[in-house]
Amino acid sequence: MASGSRLLVLGAPPPGTDDWDVVRVGDDADVVVVACLSLADVLDLVPRAWAARRPEGRLWIAYRKGRRNLTRTHLGEAVEGLGLGLTWFRQTSVDEVWSAIWLKHRTEFRTLHH
Repeated sequence: MASGSRLLVLGAPPPGTDDWDVVRVGDDADVVVVACLSLADVLDLVPRAWAARRPEGRLWIAYRKGRRNLTRTHLGEAVEGLGLGLTWFRQTSVDEVWSAIWLKHRTEFRTLHH
C-alpha cells in the first residue's frame, strides 16, 4: 500500500497493522480491509466496505488461518451470497495468523479475445 493511501479498517484490525503508513478515513477509501472472525462479520461488514471504497479502490477480507468454518471457500460463498457481484481475486498471507483475500466485482475481470 502506498504511503498516504486512504484506508478504512472494519472489524477487529489484524495484528501488525498499527504501523501502516496511511491516512485513516471513514469513507472514500483507496483500500478497505474487513477483519472477519466469523461469517456473520462478512455478511455485516462487506456491503458497507464495498460502498465505502473508491471506484478504483481495493477491498480485502482478512481472516484467521486454521479455522475450519472460515476458509477462503467459505468466505467466497458468503460473499457470492450477498448479491453484490463480488468474487475473490487473489489470496495472500498477512502474517503467521492472518490470511487475506482481495475481492473484485465480476465486471473488473478482463476477458482476453484471441
